[in-house]
Amino acid sequence: DVSVNHMANYYLEHPDWREDRLVKYMDIEPPLSQLIDDSRGVGFAMTVTDIDGSVRHYPVVLVYDGKVWPSLALMMVLDYIGVEFKDVEILPGEAIIVPPGKMPDGREVNIRIPINDKGLMMVNWAGDYHSDNFFHIPHTAILQNIRLWQAAAKVRDIKKVFLEEPEA
Repeated sequence: DVSVNHMANYYLEHPDWREDRLVKYMDIEPPLSQLIDDSRGVGFAMTVTDIDGSVRHYPVVLVYDGKVWPSLALMMVLDYIGVEFKDVEILPGEAIIVPPGKMPDGREVNIRIPINDKGLMMVNWAGDYHSDNFFHIPHTAILQNIRLWQAAAKVRDIKKVFLEEPEA
């Protein structure tokens, strides 16, 4: 059983949580206490699916129980550059601003993660959208092909019946 207090280093108090549009959850499944104690950071590992089933946005932060919680990806970055979550600035609709940190080779790094008003980051899965390396398929073409594949499967089933039972 994990209490929220046990995870106090991994969230920010958010007294105005009802007034903004950050993603809010009513229930989360926290890690086991032993995992929290033995880890270098804790964060959530959820994604947000668009209405068509695609994942185009990633929640960098979310609100649960009046507190802002970081994603596991954000916690990994913070740990890598030596910054604590309590020092991160969250500006819904603008960005998550990470204070200067240091790369393992000693170089200073400044990170600004653009987010929408819900705390979601647009994911660039394939690189530059306008690049020749990115193949664009409209979702309507996929839906149309799914219908064609389903129809072709029905035709194959009918042919199979005729092959197995020519009298049919």
